[in-house]
Amino acid sequence: MTSTTDHAPPSTQHAARSAEDRTRAPARPGPPGIYLLAFTALTLVMTWPLAPHAGSAVQDLGDPLYEIWTMRWTQHQLLRDPTNLWHGNTAYPFRYSLLFSEPRLSTSLLAWPVQLLTGNDVLTYNLLFLSTFIVLGTGVALLVRELSGSFGAGLLAGAFAAYTPYRYGHLSHLNLLSYGWIPLTIWALVRFTRHRRPRDAALAAGFLTVQVLASDTLALMALGMVGLVIPFLLWEARRRLTPGLIAWIALVVGIPVLAFAPIVLARLEVNREYGFARDLELVRTFAAKPTSYIAVSPLNHLWRETLPHAYPNPLFPGAVAVLGALLGLGLAARHRGPWVAYATLLIVIGVVLSLGPDTTIGGRTVTLPYRWLYDWVPGMTAMRDVARFGMVALLGLQILAGLGLATAWATLRPRLPAARAGVIGGTLLLLLAGAALAEYRSDVGTERVPRDPDTVAVYDWLATQPRGAVFELPANGLWADVTETTRQIYYSTRHWQPIVAGYTSFLPERYVRLMSGLHDDNPETPSRIDADNVGVLQDIGVRYVVVHHHDAPGYDWQAAVAAADRLPELERVGEFGNATVYLVHPAARAPVSYRLSAPTTALPDATFPAVLTAINPNSNQAVTTLDRPPAAKAVWTDPGEQVVKEATVPLDLPVVIDPDDRQILVAVPTPAQPGRYHLRLTAGALGATLEQEVEIRPASAPRGETPVRLAAVEWEQRVYRPGDKITVTVHWAVERPMDSDFSVTVQVIDEANRVVAQHDSQPFDGALPTSRWQPGATIALPAALRLPDTLPDGPLRLLVALYDPTTPDLPRLPITLPTGDVAPEGFFGPLDVERSPTD
Repeated sequence: MTSTTDHAPPSTQHAARSAEDRTRAPARPGPPGIYLLAFTALTLVMTWPLAPHAGSAVQDLGDPLYEIWTMRWTQHQLLRDPTNLWHGNTAYPFRYSLLFSEPRLSTSLLAWPVQLLTGNDVLTYNLLFLSTFIVLGTGVALLVRELSGSFGAGLLAGAFAAYTPYRYGHLSHLNLLSYGWIPLTIWALVRFTRHRRPRDAALAAGFLTVQVLASDTLALMALGMVGLVIPFLLWEARRRLTPGLIAWIALVVGIPVLAFAPIVLARLEVNREYGFARDLELVRTFAAKPTSYIAVSPLNHLWRETLPHAYPNPLFPGAVAVLGALLGLGLAARHRGPWVAYATLLIVIGVVLSLGPDTTIGGRTVTLPYRWLYDWVPGMTAMRDVARFGMVALLGLQILAGLGLATAWATLRPRLPAARAGVIGGTLLLLLAGAALAEYRSDVGTERVPRDPDTVAVYDWLATQPRGAVFELPANGLWADVTETTRQIYYSTRHWQPIVAGYTSFLPERYVRLMSGLHDDNPETPSRIDADNVGVLQDIGVRYVVVHHHDAPGYDWQAAVAAADRLPELERVGEFGNATVYLVHPAARAPVSYRLSAPTTALPDATFPAVLTAINPNSNQAVTTLDRPPAAKAVWTDPGEQVVKEATVPLDLPVVIDPDDRQILVAVPTPAQPGRYHLRLTAGALGATLEQEVEIRPASAPRGETPVRLAAVEWEQRVYRPGDKITVTVHWAVERPMDSDFSVTVQVIDEANRVVAQHDSQPFDGALPTSRWQPGATIALPAALRLPDTLPDGPLRLLVALYDPTTPDLPRLPITLPTGDVAPEGFFGPLDVERSPTD
């Protein structure tokens, strides 16, 4: 840890280094070169055994494959159609899929020459991955050396930064590992303010531009850290402060901000279109805890049996780094006060922000500064993992540790014999570095990326086909095995056709509901295309269906092939490697239509249960709308046509609905005063409008013996035939509160009370459970039933009841019938049925 400039004042140090730079032999590498070589060697060791597998394997087959797709898409689209860069070929048919995660523009551009040279995107990815350790270690080392004058302290601080446990928690997240440009920016800025060389300013602007374009999350942190360092730089340069210096610093910050602006504008558009935002409860879940700062990755060798585990944000900085930071606070504050203060501020700010919007102290909830950022700073509502601010604290601690160790050595060296100081310093450096690296050593995965002929054959075939959207099975990766999805995304780089597969933590809610609807909104449903859901593919314009020949969670490939072979809507093209391909025949599908209905009475200042019915006239599932559903607008007017109340009501409209009608609750707030009103309810772009007179009357005293009265049962009075749909509306008058959430059953039964058709559900799919029914309210619940193709002899009737679904025997609730009788069910009918054309 020796240095000839440790005791010199700052101005003398700068002059000494300048003279040293001018007289250094050309063949001798300077500190940047030595640091680069050192961290290259250390990185190969600390990430072993990745190096020998760098051309064929990645950490895992999840995020790394998505990162490769991001780089390849950017490179592909910048040449082909840069104006549509944001619209990736994934998550079809949704726009802006590149921005569903971070676009990583600078990483993609840095990778481009390597990709062109090697033609191996796995190797390119791994070289970028390894470079993040080298760049970060070198950046922190150069910065600490510039601030302290100690080469050895810089090397140690760089090691603390490059291999800290936090980074092993994010081995699959190249974007979050790429923050080495931050210390390089600060290093170049310090050098510029000290030496006033334009090349240093240019380096700072370049480093910061690369940083803000590497990760949106890190862009905010980088701009904050650079903004915070500027007052310290101006303070240090206060005796030589000039307008030119300030102008240069403004330029250094302004160029990256301008480069980042297109991403910001595009993100605002994405948020407008999809409403991307994290709720506070989710933010709290991903916030750091105080114990996170003593936690390591479960991959850590030394500490995993001793310290708690955290993933993906283990924020333990390491014992050697903590020792250095304590020395920084105790020793360096007297010699390098401003820079100790800067590093300490980073620690405090990073820790506080990483704890999220609030914390609990002594049983009381204390609001923290992140809540203000969440409420007032655009884009902060999109951040899920606020524990990542711990990276700022770690960088501050690593800088502080470097300053502390440099000062400790500067204090110790004069007390040592001059002849032995170098040996002792070198020995201490090796001991401290070895101890730090030993406590950081962690496992690094190497999972081979399949690129054998049988795997890629189908993708190479798709590259030769006319443009069309591709749907691949299995399609349940979002909840079953995400690597199935990331593999499909990665292999799309071989053909660039639009694909339905989509991935990231921030997918549009309508996309997730589309994929869930294709599986009957049930994660246990096998992933396949059959007679029920093939219409969904026709609705969204899919051209190719690829069935992969391997089993996976929730996926039987042979059953999937058999189901596809039975469909007239699919035409089998053939087998290509380990996959079977089908063409989807387009069809003239009938659009889903909508109808609004509502009771004629309601309670004052309460929720009025109007109903939006989505009507699918097709014989199988259909798509309602992929756009965010418009809100319903309710306008109440009195007899004098004066507007009394207006309200905007969100609509929870499914993306995929069955051929039967689907009812959606529209919870309309009612006027506060009793009386007769006119309600106009519109559902915007869905084309549904309701005009109705409604009587608002106060709740009356309970009159019946039961909690609810079955006021009426309505259905269309016509002749029904086998296979017909019957829509039944059941009107319930609420007499008393109910503690339980009962289900409603509407059944078609024969004369022997055998069930012919049945519809069971929670009211409005649980949106208005019976425990929330208010006495005095009238609830109109539609139910759609389909008669079977073969009907039994004899008359058919309707049965209506409420039952408790939480008990094994499903006991029915006594209800008051329209006749005034009390019974567990009501019977209505008979239905007018024609069993055959000859009946």
